[in-house]
Amino acid sequence: MASRLRDQWVCIASFDADPDIAGPGVMTSFLVTAWVTCFVACIQLYCVVSSRFRLKLLSSVSGTTAEHIGKYTVKLTRISIPSSIERNIPRLIIKGVHLGLYVIRYSLAMFLSLFRNPQPRLQLFSQMALDRLCDLQLVTGTAIIIAGIAEFHHMSFYHQSLITSYWLLTLNSFWASRAGCLHSEHYGHDRSFYFWTRWVFILISDLLSIYYQIVTTLEAESHWDSEESGQCYLSHEPSPTNAQYFWIVGISFEAVYMLLYSMQQLVRSLSHKW
Repeated sequence: MASRLRDQWVCIASFDADPDIAGPGVMTSFLVTAWVTCFVACIQLYCVVSSRFRLKLLSSVSGTTAEHIGKYTVKLTRISIPSSIERNIPRLIIKGVHLGLYVIRYSLAMFLSLFRNPQPRLQLFSQMALDRLCDLQLVTGTAIIIAGIAEFHHMSFYHQSLITSYWLLTLNSFWASRAGCLHSEHYGHDRSFYFWTRWVFILISDLLSIYYQIVTTLEAESHWDSEESGQCYLSHEPSPTNAQYFWIVGISFEAVYMLLYSMQQLVRSLSHKW
């Protein structure tokens, strides 16, 4: 067993290509969708930060002009050196400290000025785009994992691993873009059906992925053969199967949390009706 584990990142056997799973078009579609989703999520984050920073400026220095940002920056970086200590420090060092503080304040003010104006239209557009992209990520991720389960016994270890990577890519970008927004209060009562539909699909996708990753990991551990076609693949990860268990455990925690949250909301709903 130990020798097999040490040999898991070595593969000298060729295997047939499968363009339906490992074709350039399939890879590109998953990668591009994930990157576009993360890019739109960054735009959404910028809009949210801009709105909150504007409120912070108004409450702190009562304005959002360049002058107000300068006052806010000085307020953030104000450093007072006791005169007793300042007298014992060479004047050249004091000048260097003041110069460095000026550079920091100027750079910080330039950076903060990027967030002083709210972007309501851009925020609305990015929010709508994120909703569509996240649903697309969820559907494609669930579809690829279902395809992997259906064709499990007819795929090489490499293609089994690739399907796991596809799923992780879609769900990682999904969660990155939905951070802070995937809760029922964010959707409101008028969109509760949309929230719970998405919630159930995420839970189903997680459970399917846990099952698929457990089955494929055990299969690779039991039947790995670096000289048998389809029974190995090249990997630069020194512990490929053991590392997969971290993903399985992490996704299991997420699934348990989602189940508990669903039960809590169900009990609360029933208690209100009774």
